[in-house]
Amino acid sequence: MQQQDMVVCVICDGFEQIKQGFKDYATEHKFFDIEKLKSRGFMEEDRDGKWKMKTMQDLMDKSVPEADIPKNCLHLF
Repeated sequence: MQQQDMVVCVICDGFEQIKQGFKDYATEHKFFDIEKLKSRGFMEEDRDGKWKMKTMQDLMDKSVPEADIPKNCLHLF
């Protein structure tokens, strides 16, 4: 196995639970990019100017019945 064969996946239980220090570290080391989440429509800005992840209901196609929308999903970024 060579270095380029390695894949590391960081899974966090909810964006808001990720400590800012880790977000800063991950951004600095180029394995997290909040601007991509914003530009690709996974986040929205609230009235107070704070960016939050959209809910699954917001992200799903409106033709999907609410009962079929997943309640849990891994966000990979």
